[in-house]
Amino acid sequence: MIDFGSLMQASVVTTSAIIDFPFDRKKRTATIFLLLSIALLGQVVADGEIRRSAINGHQLPFNVLVVLPESESNNDNFGITMPKARPVIDISVMDAIRSGKIGSDFLNFTYHDSKFAENANLAERFATLGVVTAYCSHRLDAILGFADSYSLATTSKITAAFGHGVPVITTAGMVSNLGDRHTYPFLTRIQGSYRQMADSMYKLIAYREEFEKGPSTDKGNRRSDSNATSRGRLPVQESRLSLGYQNLVLMYHDKRRAVNRPRLADGEVMVVESVSSHCYFTLYAIKNFFTEKSAYFKEAWKIQTPSLAFDEEITRIPGEIESWLKIVSEHANGAFSYCLIYIVFLINLKVK
Repeated sequence: MIDFGSLMQASVVTTSAIIDFPFDRKKRTATIFLLLSIALLGQVVADGEIRRSAINGHQLPFNVLVVLPESESNNDNFGITMPKARPVIDISVMDAIRSGKIGSDFLNFTYHDSKFAENANLAERFATLGVVTAYCSHRLDAILGFADSYSLATTSKITAAFGHGVPVITTAGMVSNLGDRHTYPFLTRIQGSYRQMADSMYKLIAYREEFEKGPSTDKGNRRSDSNATSRGRLPVQESRLSLGYQNLVLMYHDKRRAVNRPRLADGEVMVVESVSSHCYFTLYAIKNFFTEKSAYFKEAWKIQTPSLAFDEEITRIPGEIESWLKIVSEHANGAFSYCLIYIVFLINLKVK
């Protein structure tokens, strides 16, 4: 596959970025027309004229594969589907062609259903199949879309080895691990990652202390509950906006780890075949960030991070949520005398 570098990546980013923007049609098409024109013409124009047959040695058209679920479902937290994305892409391309900025043979879009709405566990398989099929058919220069991180991670890994690498552009993929540039060198995430959110949470609520290379002479200022890990350290100057909490319990939605998972006839907990939730990945980013930045949390969460997962989609009985809150309260107050905070993400509590 021919390497067309930043040309294709820039043009595709401008197209995919508009998918999530809630513009009205005129503003949306005008914006995408402007950005697409800048991205394309900045590198396409050579010697005062646009070469329609080839760009930097690459024969037109540039083939872009769009991988998205065909319909909405509870599996998709982003709500990005093929019927929503396709009209935006079609309008932007038509406007660019009508204005004469690109030729009618410049871009070719192929659409592939990841089947994420049908089965979240198998979406990775079908997404990868579509990508490999397009590559073997010589119809793969860039990839847009994805509604789940598993499919995105797998395809981003393998396409990095296709020819000179295939750019992958997504409005999803906020899982922190996807930021590894060695593993995913051609992946561009338009909306950032959960790690950025974890950074904000750390600054807002976390207790922090800084290390000094030499031993501290002010030993009287050390906290009694962390003396085993705080020799030679001085407490950090807390921000006025920081709550300085030490005792955190993470409560979140996740089918695989839910305390209310269905049980078998013999009372055994049923094994749920489900992918990890976005709530899980969000809190996983928080856990990693806190233990990376703080010696206190690294020690406190070394064996296990205090948490309780539940399935928000299962019908609950009265008092069940209250019992869960009592459990996490015991996890907190039973071990420490400091403040307790419950971090609940993306929870839609509908008590029956």
